[in-house]
Amino acid sequence: MILRDYDQPQRLGLNMDAPCATLGWPNMLVHAHTQRAAYPAHLGPLSLKTVHAGRELNKVGHARFAVIKGRYLLLNDGQSHAHAVDAGTEVFTVMFRKGLAEEVLTSLATSPEKLLGAPDLSGTPTAFFERTYPDDPVLSALLSALRAEAQRRNLGQDELEERFHPLLVRLLELHHNASCDLDALPAVRFATRVELYRRLWRARDFIEASYTGRVTLKEIAAAAELSPHHLLRLFKRFFGETPHQLVTKRRLERARYLLRTGRSVTDTCFDVGFESLGSFSGLFKAQVGVAPVHYRAAGTTQTRKIREAIQA
Repeated sequence: MILRDYDQPQRLGLNMDAPCATLGWPNMLVHAHTQRAAYPAHLGPLSLKTVHAGRELNKVGHARFAVIKGRYLLLNDGQSHAHAVDAGTEVFTVMFRKGLAEEVLTSLATSPEKLLGAPDLSGTPTAFFERTYPDDPVLSALLSALRAEAQRRNLGQDELEERFHPLLVRLLELHHNASCDLDALPAVRFATRVELYRRLWRARDFIEASYTGRVTLKEIAAAAELSPHHLLRLFKRFFGETPHQLVTKRRLERARYLLRTGRSVTDTCFDVGFESLGSFSGLFKAQVGVAPVHYRAAGTTQTRKIREAIQA
């Protein structure tokens, strides 16, 4: 099943908690271009969310996750979430049927002899770390091939089941790699480290999804379900920077991009979340080494030369 019209379920009044009366959530792809769409909170299956242009914002309680090109989001089976996409977004989401991840994990972790004796063994419930992840070359190649095939034709359930298997194998490998990061957290019990990891990443994802607006330590802590001072101490220890330092870094990165495209200094200042043009200009010069007006001039000159070279 491939959903190509992202607005269609809303127009048809589809129950997003149970789209198929007999199957629940089957294996499914969402591959659509949209001008703008918003879905209220609903239960979903294990989902791998990507975009090839634009942005999709997902909300889980107080937490926020921004899916942009170059980063993907994993949400576990049964997670209630709301999501909205910006105009001009190309959505490519993989939804796995219930139990498929457990079946793949069991096939990887069980000896061939045992599988021969009981081929229908079902595994224990599988839960991934719900967070955004940077592109992985192996996973990206699999997704690109699947996207190209989905553009050419519809895929049936058996075909999706076959294509989804290697995706889950790679996701399970990446989950195992992420588990190694737990050792950096200050807790004796494994379950406590897992929970701290989840909450700290919710704080980071909240910042990544919100930094262009007014974002406070209290809001970040609420998303992570931690006290502000507990968050400050753990965030700095785990990520090597404070929440405020990450907010500033992301704002300046975005500012550099906007200035290179010719955006005015004043518009850039407010677009990336600064409230004072003077503080923005001073911080930009201190961090980048040149005033934003000069950075913009150099960027637009370089862009013009590139365009002239292409046209020549």
